[in-house]
Amino acid sequence: MSEKQVQLNQPLSKIIVSFVYYAGLIRDTLEYTIEKPDYNVQFYKMKQNGIINEPKVNSPLHNFINANGEKGQEFLKRLEDFADLLYGEDSTILRLAQEGLRVDHAQHLAIYDAALPLHEELLQIIALHVNHANQNNILENEIVELVAATERFYRSIVFTTLSIDIRKQFTEFNKIMNENKGQQSAASNFVQREISKLVEHFHKCKTYSKCNDTLYVEALDAVEHMIEMMLGRRPLPEGQKFDDVYKNVDLHCRAFTVDAETKYKEIYEPCVKVLIASVKPAKEGPTA
Repeated sequence: MSEKQVQLNQPLSKIIVSFVYYAGLIRDTLEYTIEKPDYNVQFYKMKQNGIINEPKVNSPLHNFINANGEKGQEFLKRLEDFADLLYGEDSTILRLAQEGLRVDHAQHLAIYDAALPLHEELLQIIALHVNHANQNNILENEIVELVAATERFYRSIVFTTLSIDIRKQFTEFNKIMNENKGQQSAASNFVQREISKLVEHFHKCKTYSKCNDTLYVEALDAVEHMIEMMLGRRPLPEGQKFDDVYKNVDLHCRAFTVDAETKYKEIYEPCVKVLIASVKPAKEGPTA
C-alpha cells in the first residue's frame, strides 16, 4: 500500500499534528496496564522524553501553555504530575532495571486515573484548534481525518484495556466472596471499589466520545453489556457463561482496535513526516 500523500499547507495544521503526537504519548502509556513478559525499553524512553520535555521546549504545547496564563500553568502542572507519577525517577509504577522495565501491575487504576482525564483534556484542546481552523476556512481535510482517527484509536485502546481489568477484578471479587462463603469483607469491598472506578472511567469514555461507526458501537455495546451482567442488571445470554461473554468482548474490541489502528497510522505517519520536515529547516537555520 502506497503512503498517503499529505501537504498540510496551514501552520495551524502542523500545530494540531503536534498536539496529536503528544496525546499519543499519553494514550500509549496505557500499554502498561497490559501484562506482558517484557516491554520495549526504547519505546518507554521515547515516551518518557516526549512527555517530560515537550512542554519545556519551543513547541506548540509550550506556546499554548504560555498563552493561557493561569489556566495554562494549571494545565502544565497536570502534565508535570503525570510525568512524575509515571516517568519520573521516583515512579513506583514504571521503573527501569537491569533486566528491563518493571511495571507494578497492582497500580493499573492509578494509570487510568492519570492518563484518561489528561487525554480527554488534550482532545478538547485539539478540538478548539480544529474549530478555530474551521471558522477561519483553513481547516484541511487531512486534519479532519487525523483527528477522527486519533479519537477512534484512543477509544479502542481504552475499551480494550478497561475491559480486561474489569473482568480481572470481577474474577477476584468472586474468588474472595466464595472463600468467605458469600460474606462481604474488607478485601471484597476494596475490589468492589476498584471495579466501580474502572466502570466509571468506561462510562466517562462513552460520554466524551464522538465516534458512532458500527465497529465502535459493537465494541461499546459488548463491554457495556458485560458490565451490566456483572452488576446483575442484565442476564447472561441463554446457555452462556462469563467466559463466553469475555470472548465476545475480545472479538469486538479486537476488530475495532485493528481497524482503528490501521486507519490512524495511514493518516498519522505521513502527517508527522510533514511536521518533522517543517521543523528541521527552522532548527538548522539558514545555510550559506
